[in-house]
Amino acid sequence: MSANERRALFYSADDNHDPFVQVDVNEYLIDIWPDLNLKQRKCIWTLCQNDEEFVFDEIHDQIDNMVYVYAETDDSVSLPPEDEEDEGATEDEYDDDDVDADNCVIVDVFDYISETYNLNEEKVNELTDELIEDDDLLDVIAAYIDDYVFTKTNAKPSDANEFGGDVESDT
Repeated sequence: MSANERRALFYSADDNHDPFVQVDVNEYLIDIWPDLNLKQRKCIWTLCQNDEEFVFDEIHDQIDNMVYVYAETDDSVSLPPEDEEDEGATEDEYDDDDVDADNCVIVDVFDYISETYNLNEEKVNELTDELIEDDDLLDVIAAYIDDYVFTKTNAKPSDANEFGGDVESDT
């Protein structure tokens, strides 16, 4: 019997074994996009489920972050030496209670530019710093998300007065 088979047999007898992390896309959409109706929400969660290019890297990174959080309370957890850790991450990122990591998209700007463009490291560093400091970048990302949701659902984001929702048709 292989190690995988023994592990599966052991876990099948353990009622408390639940190693899955699940995202209820419907509840997320209700909270963030309250004007979407059930049919629109179902279309969106079906798109998420059927998207072959759906990226799980952010989820894996968040799991890794939880290893570091847990390691703070359990000295028996062996962490890699500091030089092998994510160089861009700081300890504050692992402990930041103000950020809901489940709703974050993390982009390694330096890696993206390095892998996509044939530039020297100095230029990549310069561009990375400029992009990170660019306040308009978040506005561009937010506009992209809003356009995407509008294209898929015809819904507009709610403003501070709770206006928004489905766009009325002229016909």
